[in-house]
Amino acid sequence: MAAIGNIKRRTHELVKDWVPEEEHDREYDYQQDLQQYLDTQLNSGGRMGQQSTHVVETEHGQQNADIAVDDTVAIELKQDLTNSNTKKLRGQIDAYQREYDGVIACACGIEDMSGWRRLQNDFADDPMDMGMDPNTAPVRFVHKATSEIGTQHGGNATDAGMSNEIGGELDFEDMTPIQQIFMLLVLLVGVGYLLFTMVL
Repeated sequence: MAAIGNIKRRTHELVKDWVPEEEHDREYDYQQDLQQYLDTQLNSGGRMGQQSTHVVETEHGQQNADIAVDDTVAIELKQDLTNSNTKKLRGQIDAYQREYDGVIACACGIEDMSGWRRLQNDFADDPMDMGMDPNTAPVRFVHKATSEIGTQHGGNATDAGMSNEIGGELDFEDMTPIQQIFMLLVLLVGVGYLLFTMVL
């Protein structure tokens, strides 16, 4: 169960960090861009030098999720979300919640902002809960503003990992043993410095 929670959190963080290479003309191109990014990020490195083997597929499952990670997280991607797409997205989220353990809705550009906000309110849950209710998969929403698309390309795995640590969004229990040791060392050095300056 912990592993499922970890992959849900990690996938959500990566989708938030992802910056599309350019402003594409087709939704399919955004889907391919994100799929390649997730596959690279999730499968680079790994604990103790072991290669990760996360499966990142497109058009997956009975409901044809745009992208699925490890048969666990469904990602539905929309380009320039309109009112009609908002209604369709609502139905897709409902269906994915019955098939997956986590759902991410990602909009690359939004024309119907009120509809997007209404969806967020309707599917809102406790962000710390991460789907403890076995009957309803948690839903996360990520918006990529068109003004930010193409400004950079997501960075590499090290950059993404560092941004998680700096932002404080990576839980201590989700860190690799090396990351945990490094974090403890940083804390010890900080405490030692404070004690040293207080004594002087």
